[in-house]
Amino acid sequence: MIKGVAWLHTQMLTPHERANTGLDTATEGTQVVYMLKSRLSDVELVPYYTGRCEETERIRQLFQQGRSRITIVLCGLGGIGKTQIALKYAAVHESEYDAIYWVNCRSMDTVKQSLFAVAERIHLQNPSLPGWKEVLESQDIEKASLAVIDWLSQTQNDRWLVICDGYGQGPADDSSLENWNLHRMIRTNHGHILITSRWPQSDVFHHISVEKFTDMSLGVDVLLNCSKKPALRNDPDVQRLAQTLDGLPLALVAAGTYLRHYPYSCAEYLDAYNQSWLRLLKKTPTSEQYDLTLYSTWDLTLDRIRKVNKLAAILLRFCACFDNNDLWFELFQTKGELEKPEWLQTLTEDKLEFGDAVRVLHEHAMVELHAGVTDNRSGSIGFRIHNCVHSWTIHVLNGNWDYGMSSLALGCIASTVPHVGTPSYWHISQRVLAHANRVIDLFFQKKLTQGYTVGQVGQIQTIINFFLTLGRPATVREMCISLYEQLEKSVGDINTYRDPTKLMLTWDMIHTLSSLGKYDQAEIWCNRALSRLCDIPNVNGRGLKRLFIYLMATNSMLRGQTEKGEQLLIGASDGIKDEDISSFPLEELMVHGISARYLSRKMPKDLQTWFESWFENYLSKRGTVMMDNNQQSFEYLCTQVHRCISRNDNVKARALLAEARGIFDRVDSADYTKALMFTELTCLYMTLREDRELQSMSDKALTGNWETLWQSDFRISSHVAFTRGETYSARGQTDEALTLYQKALEKLNESQGAYAGLRHCMLNVMGCEFMKQGRLSDAEEHFTAAIVEQRELKEQKTPAIYKSLLTHMDYLREFYGQQGDQASAERCLKLVQECRAEILGTDT
Repeated sequence: MIKGVAWLHTQMLTPHERANTGLDTATEGTQVVYMLKSRLSDVELVPYYTGRCEETERIRQLFQQGRSRITIVLCGLGGIGKTQIALKYAAVHESEYDAIYWVNCRSMDTVKQSLFAVAERIHLQNPSLPGWKEVLESQDIEKASLAVIDWLSQTQNDRWLVICDGYGQGPADDSSLENWNLHRMIRTNHGHILITSRWPQSDVFHHISVEKFTDMSLGVDVLLNCSKKPALRNDPDVQRLAQTLDGLPLALVAAGTYLRHYPYSCAEYLDAYNQSWLRLLKKTPTSEQYDLTLYSTWDLTLDRIRKVNKLAAILLRFCACFDNNDLWFELFQTKGELEKPEWLQTLTEDKLEFGDAVRVLHEHAMVELHAGVTDNRSGSIGFRIHNCVHSWTIHVLNGNWDYGMSSLALGCIASTVPHVGTPSYWHISQRVLAHANRVIDLFFQKKLTQGYTVGQVGQIQTIINFFLTLGRPATVREMCISLYEQLEKSVGDINTYRDPTKLMLTWDMIHTLSSLGKYDQAEIWCNRALSRLCDIPNVNGRGLKRLFIYLMATNSMLRGQTEKGEQLLIGASDGIKDEDISSFPLEELMVHGISARYLSRKMPKDLQTWFESWFENYLSKRGTVMMDNNQQSFEYLCTQVHRCISRNDNVKARALLAEARGIFDRVDSADYTKALMFTELTCLYMTLREDRELQSMSDKALTGNWETLWQSDFRISSHVAFTRGETYSARGQTDEALTLYQKALEKLNESQGAYAGLRHCMLNVMGCEFMKQGRLSDAEEHFTAAIVEQRELKEQKTPAIYKSLLTHMDYLREFYGQQGDQASAERCLKLVQECRAEILGTDT
């Protein structure tokens, strides 16, 4: 019976959590569940693979040295054949492994995306394994990745090969990649890891250097295989061609592919190649011999592609403005009012035209088609471009940079960014992420646009908001500030604020700074905007000024300066006419957010008077007509609830809240907007003391399909934990509350500091629960941990959380004193006095 209950308990845990339970997930059929059908990668083993016997044999010998973990690095120049050697080894020795996994190691994002694909394979082949379905439905890529790490770490799962391809070939400053070093993360000492990289790695790894072909007979074999012309073996110049191409595999493939499609002899190709080499030497005199050899072969191939399919040649050049790893039809289909040149209109008119261009590029060995089938929820099957070819398209093919193409690429990428709430949001966002990063790279390389139109600023905003939605404000902070400063120089201070698009950019910048805890900087930018708006006398000018005052008030409240925020709001209401209110959509969002801060405390009378006026005006403009989507209808009803609460009309507030709950219940649980609605509803239920409804919603949020929705967002997941924990605590179930808080804290710890404020809140509420149980030392441990971390944040600390922690530590001091533990009481008092002295800026 006990064993059965334990097994049932594990069904509610994720694979990551089950890894430490002692109950193995592979109970279905011992080693059988670990055996997965091969799906090596989106890169295929080429049919013309030649040679490299020494390298593959050396890999085999090293991996057979023992059953403990062995990691091998294949290192060498780009395009030298490292990936193909890894594929060849995997294909020949596939029967020796239960499973072979392919991980794209260009960046932290590609590692996680590859591991998520592994999780999908595990669930697809073993659908009855508990936990994996929930992990995948949560669409939490980090959670799924950690579950795969645990899968590889399981004791019985010791016959696997992981190929880490292209390690460190992404952005040079991507230090986050080291946090996802699989050799370090996989806990048990078994399995084989094969890394391909242009550079040597740790000395604890075995290294195999991959060189160009020195045996020219192998180079001749590549030429013959790619050209599919055995008669070339008798060509007197074939050996000379292989030597001229210096035994470089990518150059040999390009030349052989060229000879396959066109009736040239080796001598004729050599003449054309030498002319191309000289042209490139004049254009790029500092290029290395290695680069010139590759670039010359591709230049010749491109000349032929232009004659066969001009659109294919333009598409290849256009791809320089995108990431090279995953390009698909819908990515090039611009939406909205973006003006498209004739060539792009023709190319994306239908999939047949686009597919024909990609086919020509593939036949000429310029692109690689993905071997796997892409989920149709995120678009068509894609293609990729080898890193070396992509580098050529950037530095040679686009040597004279075409800003028209890069600004067009910006429009394509921005229009592909999905809206939150769309059923395919997560899948598309993962595909477009690398291209959004490419936009940021081009921006800082000053290759994105020359000057900015209103439309282009809006497109850049879309990229900025995309990263903010993903919880990555640090990624776009500098971009926001830099773009703002450029706009001020180009259009002037006042005009920057006249245009709604540029106004939104200022909003994004200040919001980004606040999200990062840079409250001082956010306030400086708010004041700067206000000083620039003094010369705009019309109604819009007054509305804009008021908007930035609201923004500064919100920033003040976030940093714990509630009184200052209130005074700003009251001051902003002086002299405002009804027709001025709600001039901008942002104002509605901000006022709604500010009013929510007073759901649990009394609003000052002057402020309440103004809020009443604002709500009256807002509701009269909205009328009684419901909006065109669930989210708008829900917000409209919640705004009315806020108004009723401010007027102490709780009866009407409850009736309106019931209508809002009805909309919430009708929203699909897979819709991200449902998670956002949950936060709003629970706050209103708490204010109106609707404990039964609050408990009902919280219970559902921790079971079944609902749980998977919250786990994709740490903020919402934490809110669910706080809400449910509070209902437990209210019923005296402190043990249940602490168990729930502990699970949430573990998840926040996995976020690697991204949500420090939430972590400190969790430590705070746990400390309070321990005090209720009389476990004073545990309470002190949690309060102290949060206080120390808050102090280390310095100007980025959250004052409201900090003050709450100090208040609770003071209560703890009193409890210690009541128990006669004066030493502990003095310890708490000393910490509180030190912290409060820091806040006041004194030593007293």
